[in-house]
Amino acid sequence: ADEGMTLLMVTHEMAFARRVAHRVVFMHAGRIPELGPAASLFAAPRTAEAACGLAGARSALLGFVGDGAPRVAGSPDSAAARERLARILGSMGLEVGRTAIRLDRRGGPLDLENLVVRVPGRRPGPARVALVAHTDSAPGAPGASDDGAGVACAVEAARCLLTDPPEHDVLLVLPDGEERGLLGAQAFVAN
Repeated sequence: ADEGMTLLMVTHEMAFARRVAHRVVFMHAGRIPELGPAASLFAAPRTAEAACGLAGARSALLGFVGDGAPRVAGSPDSAAARERLARILGSMGLEVGRTAIRLDRRGGPLDLENLVVRVPGRRPGPARVALVAHTDSAPGAPGASDDGAGVACAVEAARCLLTDPPEHDVLLVLPDGEERGLLGAQAFVAN
């Protein structure tokens, strides 16, 4: 931008956008309720949609990430984060499906758990869209951006879809074991 170039970026990483953006376009339900200088939009959003969206995503992220302990696949911290996530989704009136997965690895068995949530649409039938975000993090990292932010976005998408249902059902697929080789996602696709 310093050389006259325009950069258009789509991101869910609000801290990054706050640091580098001159202007922000906030989208909600396919509309643009607010746009303006990044500093003022993040500090004092003028519209209820932007204020609610920013607060909701932050709340979902903090609720899922918890104390920031790494959510390494198969660990108690990973299981605790999935419990928090299941409570958040359950409090929205959504039924959380759980699929336990046991894999035999060289270092011994690895227990994973995928969460799957169906957000109802207006017409019965199969889901036409799946939103996917993995629940585990790399060792030594709190996983706020990889992929806590993706999980928070999926939760907020579900919240929006509950207030304005799509035509067809939408699945939230929240697999475990991504950092160890897409293990939960592979199990979901296989079953």
